[in-house]
Amino acid sequence: MKTLTLNLSGYVCKGVASVKHWGGGEACIEMKSFKVCQYSIISDDNLLLQNLNDAGFGVEKITGGIVDIYENYEGHLVFLESKEVGEIFDCCYYN
Repeated sequence: MKTLTLNLSGYVCKGVASVKHWGGGEACIEMKSFKVCQYSIISDDNLLLQNLNDAGFGVEKITGGIVDIYENYEGHLVFLESKEVGEIFDCCYYN
């Protein structure tokens, strides 16, 4: 029997960001996934909110998001939890 050991190398966050456009309007946009080394960053809603992104689209403000958090075992992702942070517009729930 062979044994394979994978080490937890951090966390990966994916999901949708709730954004306000320049000149008005609200929308939800798929974020570019990002890596986090320490669980303390994703367990603190304020720190997690600061790491949300608009995938380079360029918006006035990111107000919140729905974030799926995965444990990263050397490239193999395992779903951990889903979190809602900040102000989330209704359209994000249909994305």
